[in-house]
Amino acid sequence: QYGRCGWLSVDQVTSTAAADWHRDHNYAMTNDRITVGFMPDQGFEGDGMRVDSVVDGTFAEAAGLQEGDIIFRAGSFKIGDNDDLLKWKATVRRGDEVELEVLRGDENIVLNGSLPPEDSYFLFKRERPSGRVKALFHGNRVELTTSRVGAVSILIHPDMFRLEREIAVMVDGEEAFRGKVQPDLEFMLRNFLQERDRRLLYVTMIELELE
Repeated sequence: QYGRCGWLSVDQVTSTAAADWHRDHNYAMTNDRITVGFMPDQGFEGDGMRVDSVVDGTFAEAAGLQEGDIIFRAGSFKIGDNDDLLKWKATVRRGDEVELEVLRGDENIVLNGSLPPEDSYFLFKRERPSGRVKALFHGNRVELTTSRVGAVSILIHPDMFRLEREIAVMVDGEEAFRGKVQPDLEFMLRNFLQERDRRLLYVTMIELELE
C-alpha cells in the first residue's frame, strides 16, 4: 500500500512531524502561460476579436473587459484575429503591465492591467504525508532510521542472513527485534505467487510496529 524496495516494506505511514533529514522528492513546475481570460465570439466576422464571455478571476475581468467588447489592439499589436493575439502573447510575460484597446459600442476604450505573476506547483500531487526509511544490513544486523513510519516488514532470504543465528533489528538507535527466524512454507508460497521470481524467493519476514 505504501511502498516496498527489495527486502524492506513500509506498512504504515503516520502524520507525525517529519525528521529533519526527511525530504519529499518532487518537481516544482512554473506556470508561465499567458492567458487573457475571455472566450471569443467564433461567429464574429469583422475586424478584431469580439468577446463572447469573460472568465471570472482573470486578467480580463480585472482590466474591465466586458461581453461584446471588440479587441482591436493589444500593446503595439493590431488584433485582427486569434493568430494576432497569439503573436502578441508571445512578446509578454507574466507580471507585465499590458494595454488593450477595445471598441465598446461606438466608443474606443483603453483598458490597463497587469498579467498575473508566475506561480509554481508540484508535478506530483501529494494528498497524504510521506514516510521515509534509511536502511542497511550487515552480518545478521539490520539498521533502520525512520521518519513518519509506523510499521515495517523485513523480508528474509538465506543469502542475506545466517538463519542459524539470531537476527538483530535496530530502529532509530534502539533494538526492536532480536531472535532466530525459521523458513515459513506458507509465506514462501504466498510470496512466490505474488512475485513470480524463482531467483529471489524470500523465506519469511519480520513484521515490526514502531512507536
